[in-house]
Amino acid sequence: MKLKMPPGKFYLYICLLLALAGTVNSCVYYNTFYLARKNFNQAESSRKQANRDEASGGEIKGYKDAITKASKVLSEHPTSKWVDDALFVIGKSFYYLGDFAKGERKFRELLSNFPDSKYADESRFFLGKSRYQLENYVLAKEVFVEFIESSKNDSWRAEATYLMAEMSAKQELDAEAIDFYQQFVTKYSSNFRTADVYFKMGELQFKLERYAEAAESFARAGATTQVEKTKFDARYREGSALFKIDSVQAGLVLFEKLRAEQQDSVQLGNILLRIAEGNKLLGNEREAILLYNEIGENFVKRIESAEAYYRLGEIAQEDWGDLVVAKDMYEAAGKEQRGGDWRTMAMEKVADIKLVETYLTAVGSDSLDSALESRYLLAEMYRTELNRPDSAMQEYQKIIELGPESPLAPRSLLAIGWILENHYQDTVASRAQYLKVIDQYPQSDALQKAVELLDLEGAEPYEYYPDKLYSLAENQLFDAENLDSARSLFQRLIDEFPDSRLVPKAEFALAKIQLMEFVPATKPRPTPKVDTVVTAVDSAAAKSDSTIVLDSTKLPIIVDSLMVSGADSTASVVTTDSSKSVIVQDTVKSVTVSDTAKGAESDSVDKPVIAADRAKGLSPDEIAKAMAAKDSVKAAPGDSIVRLSDMIGRTDVSAVDTLAAAARRDSILAVHAARLDSTKAPTQTDSTLVTAGKDSIKTASPVKDSLAIKSPPADTVYVDST
Repeated sequence: MKLKMPPGKFYLYICLLLALAGTVNSCVYYNTFYLARKNFNQAESSRKQANRDEASGGEIKGYKDAITKASKVLSEHPTSKWVDDALFVIGKSFYYLGDFAKGERKFRELLSNFPDSKYADESRFFLGKSRYQLENYVLAKEVFVEFIESSKNDSWRAEATYLMAEMSAKQELDAEAIDFYQQFVTKYSSNFRTADVYFKMGELQFKLERYAEAAESFARAGATTQVEKTKFDARYREGSALFKIDSVQAGLVLFEKLRAEQQDSVQLGNILLRIAEGNKLLGNEREAILLYNEIGENFVKRIESAEAYYRLGEIAQEDWGDLVVAKDMYEAAGKEQRGGDWRTMAMEKVADIKLVETYLTAVGSDSLDSALESRYLLAEMYRTELNRPDSAMQEYQKIIELGPESPLAPRSLLAIGWILENHYQDTVASRAQYLKVIDQYPQSDALQKAVELLDLEGAEPYEYYPDKLYSLAENQLFDAENLDSARSLFQRLIDEFPDSRLVPKAEFALAKIQLMEFVPATKPRPTPKVDTVVTAVDSAAAKSDSTIVLDSTKLPIIVDSLMVSGADSTASVVTTDSSKSVIVQDTVKSVTVSDTAKGAESDSVDKPVIAADRAKGLSPDEIAKAMAAKDSVKAAPGDSIVRLSDMIGRTDVSAVDTLAAAARRDSILAVHAARLDSTKAPTQTDSTLVTAGKDSIKTASPVKDSLAIKSPPADTVYVDST
């Protein structure tokens, strides 16, 4: 007969034996670990009984106390024989407290220092679980792969396989997840997770459109589960999968059984919706409509009624082509739900139908271009939003017939080809439409898409198309800074593809390039301190053909604003002191004007006289080199087509209208300045209109917005800084 000794006396007995052996210290730290293990075991027993994977209530204190006492063993007795026990207790306690990072570190420490420990196998398992909880899936999988091959514990291997599948599913590696789920149900068919695994596998198979496999998985889930909700969900999903594989009748039978079983269930509305769907698939449209209507009346203001009215709208739209009735049904669906997917989709359909109504009205426009555009938008709505490919093809064909020269005609051919290829799987007919684009509209933007669809990219003569030419031209303009090449490519686009949408942009770019070459980029320079507005040049320059001696007492000087840095007006009008003679260069070739508002002097357009350089004593050759350097124009990297201020030295003003500027520049170039009759000085001059005569300037009457300037008093300098 065995005598039972109380735990306390047994512990005392062990301590006495250890004391007799001269190991009192061992007794002390064993006592510490004994209490750590006691707290841990109590917490574990409570958690397992509740079938939970995390601590709760008093278990939390038990695990924390276990960590505290086991940590004391590690810190005060690092060489004791209970170190691996302490590491294991700490690691699992951290895991169940939800501190997975600390738990993971303890399991790694145990496996590194005690690879042959009795806790090694379980520690490896919990190392993988900790990494799974930390979403470190790559390292977790590495642990589990090795663990599944080496461990002899079926329960842990089953859970490791299950977690492998879960990790793959979380990473959206659906096929891989299905394989792991399949391994699980094959090897561990009696595991408590089997029904859940079958259901999850079925969901992934349904997602991948493997409907036959999904139906089988759902059927097995329903057959193996003891949970009523899981059983209903599995059979419901099985019926939906059967609909997808044309086993509609079998699916209907399943839903009818569910209907009989769930008469008082909250799921009845969903079951009726699936029965209506099955009838529609079988061609029993009348029964489907009656059932949808019944659902709408009996499940008011619920998601089931919203779906029912939406389905009625689809029938009216797609089967009858009646957009009026369809819109009414969609609006009814939107009223049944304050929010949610069905309301959102219904309101989108209502908006689409209203657009169609607008386009149908606009098709009758007196303007052919407007009518064609509305018809094209209508066709696009039919094709992309309303699922009416036949109606779309009719509208596209009408566009080609009514406006064969319209840019919408080649796009309509492409759309017809797309419908033939994607809706009717007629690749021969679709290729015929794409070839029509190439044959009939080789200068349109649609050429590029047709070439792609026919796999002719890079083949002559389809190597270049508008978008590619424009891209190449931009690269030459901004990256390579090669104005000649850019000009050539832009011009080629305009000549070869006159109907392209990019032609206006190419013309705009050409205008910019022309301005860049005409007006050199300059940096503001300090204005010399002189009494006159226009800097006088030396006598040699005054005698050249490029200068004219003017009577400044009578005549205002008109300068193109593009030649004056920082000016926004169409022209700069300057009056000068009557007592001082002014020498001005020919406005066609060179104008040097100091801007008193900014204290800067702009460079001339063609061989300007650089007064500052002359003041430095530079030789004529050095001045020529300086002028040549100023005339070398390069595009700034990253410059925009629509902004020219940086190119003409206007770094502090807003963008200018380049087309208008080009027009003004051309008008000025057409005017040759001549010696003027100083006796006939006009009091006002329209800054935008100047006509050159042999010895006079004809001025037009100032318009409402002209910037005419009255003659200032004598001995003053007046500059229109606007």
